[in-house]
Amino acid sequence: MKQRGSLPLWVDANIASHWRQAPENKRGGQKKYRALAIESCLVVRKAYHLPLRQTEGFIKSIFGLLNVREPVPCYTTLCRRGIAVIISLLFLLTEQVNA
Repeated sequence: MKQRGSLPLWVDANIASHWRQAPENKRGGQKKYRALAIESCLVVRKAYHLPLRQTEGFIKSIFGLLNVREPVPCYTTLCRRGIAVIISLLFLLTEQVNA
């Protein structure tokens, strides 16, 4: 039988230890989320062709359904931090092609 409309997701039980950034002893604004959290949200965004605001809402609803009590990065955080993730991924791809 075909499963139409199913959305299989796997969320690690230890998401809390991987989701939030540890505080640093530096001046200025502190990062709230690890790079893994930003990358995870951006992968969902690309997989489902969602804009950033809808990605934020989608992840919030998934966390709500799974009773995950972690904050979700807002769309501005995804936008700002996502630039570095995309650049690093492009760098890795071009490095592999040139090797």
